[in-house]
Amino acid sequence: MTPVRALQFFQVLRFGTFFLTGILFTKLGLTTKEIGIYEALLFLGSVLSFFWLSGLTQSLLANYQPKEKSKEFFNTFLVLVGLSVLVFIAFRLLITPYSFMANNPEVLAFYGTFSFYVLFIGPSFLAEYILLLKEKSKGLALYGIVAFGVQLVAVAGPIALGHGLEEAMLGLVASSVVRFIITLGLLAKYAEFKLDTDYIQQFLATAGPLMAATLLSGSAEYLDGFIVSKYFDERTFAIYRYGAKEFPLVLLLANAFSNGMVPKVAQLGVEEATKTIKKESLKLMHLFFPISIGFMLISEWIYPRLFNLDFIESAAVFNVYLLLVVSRLVFPQTLLIGLKKTKTIMLVAGLELAVNFGLSILLVHQFGLVGIAFATVIASVLDKLVLMLWLKSSEGVAPSNYWPWKWHLGYSVMIGLAYWFVT
Repeated sequence: MTPVRALQFFQVLRFGTFFLTGILFTKLGLTTKEIGIYEALLFLGSVLSFFWLSGLTQSLLANYQPKEKSKEFFNTFLVLVGLSVLVFIAFRLLITPYSFMANNPEVLAFYGTFSFYVLFIGPSFLAEYILLLKEKSKGLALYGIVAFGVQLVAVAGPIALGHGLEEAMLGLVASSVVRFIITLGLLAKYAEFKLDTDYIQQFLATAGPLMAATLLSGSAEYLDGFIVSKYFDERTFAIYRYGAKEFPLVLLLANAFSNGMVPKVAQLGVEEATKTIKKESLKLMHLFFPISIGFMLISEWIYPRLFNLDFIESAAVFNVYLLLVVSRLVFPQTLLIGLKKTKTIMLVAGLELAVNFGLSILLVHQFGLVGIAFATVIASVLDKLVLMLWLKSSEGVAPSNYWPWKWHLGYSVMIGLAYWFVT
């Protein structure tokens, strides 16, 4: 197993654990209200953290210099701890008497417990990237099995034993402490404990645009939700939300592959990295285009059985979101991050958001919910096209070097025909 494959395996375990936890909650008798509180806390924690965690870890991958003991690990850890403390403080402020949520003490009690999870889990994200950069593939896979196995048992176990959400939250905190301790152990083994302000400055200079780009890209989902709520009622909003979901494995494995290749670009150079990106991205295409086409053909059968007949209209939105596989499996951003051209990614992310929002307003009047979904797909494809052109013009890297264009265009035509067939 290569380090990149191990990181993909780790990300699938992460997704599977949260997905399975939700299923177990419903089967073990947790109330809908309690499940809603748990999901709301995870969502809020993600909103406050996803962009800087993504930007900082990608910056580490681009700035890492292989050594037996690396100062990059320790200094990155300090930054992660600092930002995790800020998010922790934000959660603690929600449970003060002066908070706008102070009139809901039953829910706020869970915020207090959950705040310790966000405190410990942020710095723990470093562990998988230490193992990736040290090319400890088996260690990374084993760490994923242990970390998410502990989390699943710690969170679902108390519910199975007849306890409530508070005990499940304590289990979630305990699992984050376990991961934090493992991270400290990896730092003791692989990090040079030396404060380097020059590195931190360079690290943040690379990370800043990546954080902004991730925040801009993530904002599209909320803007689309705002547009739906403005033009439609609550029932239609629910239909849209249930349909506006990418096939998760495409996003997970594509992002893990992209992150795993960034240090290869930085260390081996563009020429060697492009060969691997082209070869491995083709493997992803062979896997995910057929799967996406298959889901497209059966989505109208799945949705009413997975949910109920009210959500059969969600399948039409889901089918459009499946078209995002066309843009997800092309990787110009990987090369640009490895080359530390992160401002380019930020600027193009801003363009993508603007196009997405403008097209959503334009298309919603003519095509309804499907129009909003198509705006997301068009903006995503445009994002990759602009990055490819920028990479060619500024760095001289031809798209054909890293893009298996014949296969990709062929698969794109096939999924386009499949969409035409089901509509």
